[in-house]
Amino acid sequence: NLLNKDKAIQINNICDFSNTKIISATKFDPIFNTPTKKLITVGRLNPTKRVDILLKATKIILDTNNVDLIIVGEGPEKTKLKQLAKDLNISERVHFIGFSNETHNWIANSDIYVSASIVEGSPNSIIESVCLGTPVVAADCNFGPKEILDNGRIGILVPINNTTEMITSINNILENESLRKTIGKLSQKQKINYSAEKISKLYIKEITKLNEIN
Repeated sequence: NLLNKDKAIQINNICDFSNTKIISATKFDPIFNTPTKKLITVGRLNPTKRVDILLKATKIILDTNNVDLIIVGEGPEKTKLKQLAKDLNISERVHFIGFSNETHNWIANSDIYVSASIVEGSPNSIIESVCLGTPVVAADCNFGPKEILDNGRIGILVPINNTTEMITSINNILENESLRKTIGKLSQKQKINYSAEKISKLYIKEITKLNEIN
């Protein structure tokens, strides 16, 4: 409301893995030694992330697909979420990793990145998933997922607070290898938009404009 929109410039966060070595799944963590498909979510464990939806979705998905849910992050909801996993009788299929400075390895070696968050800004974990070619299923909250996933062209958007749609979309990708590969390839093509080179040039361009005006 305060800014002149004609003068507002949006510049993405840098997400550049061009010089980052990704550790292969079986060498990275024993979790990846099992034949199950791996779902992953990354972020602070607070109520707005709605990780409870992902736990409830995993419970139903296990009826038809062999999956594990990897949860990377810490937060005030952790104890409550662990209890929910126990109540749902899926504790053995849910892995609370805690904080990690190797989220790129967790995401790159997983099959689907999932987000049920009802509030986002520009979620780095979804951007990282896109750049790493890991298919994304995300709640369509205001700002963030829709813009990053190009209105659903390079990932699947589901209504917020909707466990049923989350389940359907995850199962759809799990059971459709062609769709999974297509989304992965399309998303990886977007990684140039987050490269250090491109983002740096955008900053230099806009700063140069300001200097010219002054």
